[in-house]
Amino acid sequence: MYQLHAPVFLAGRLAYALTTPFPFYVTLVNYLSMFFCGLLMHKIEYIILHHSLTKDSKTVSWSAIRRYHVHQLNWSAIGYHYGIELVNDHYEILVGRMMNIIGAHTYGYNDRSLGICFVGNFDIERPEDSMLMVGKNLVRSLLEVFNLEVSDVKGHRYFNTNKSCPGLKFPLEEFKKTL
Repeated sequence: MYQLHAPVFLAGRLAYALTTPFPFYVTLVNYLSMFFCGLLMHKIEYIILHHSLTKDSKTVSWSAIRRYHVHQLNWSAIGYHYGIELVNDHYEILVGRMMNIIGAHTYGYNDRSLGICFVGNFDIERPEDSMLMVGKNLVRSLLEVFNLEVSDVKGHRYFNTNKSCPGLKFPLEEFKKTL
């Protein structure tokens, strides 16, 4: 099970730092500043599913989403922890924020959830089965790593009724039943 426990992490890293060149100290200082400024995650309670509401361009729209979040919304990074997108002829899992860094995907729950974005507009069409399979594999893995239950997997619309995520045609209940 993956849990970030600062005292254990810091003790191990401090011992390592004593035998490492200067760049490690910068990493330790960055970690400590993130920890004390509240940028690191609390215990993960939810996996929250989203859709991008965009047409998948099949050539990595993930970078366009990242640019929008960083340059238009002035966020430090893309808001999601993971994305699933059709790249050429197969679906890939793309990494956004690191799992120990607070996301920017569900107001009020970012510090205790991981956000996964399925790239596409699933208000208009149902996601392909192969996309759903990749998503299920990712979510199953995260459930195991964080010792969560299937009931902890939610659509963004569960937390914000003004949202349709992960899409009106996304088979959320069917998806969860097969996890």
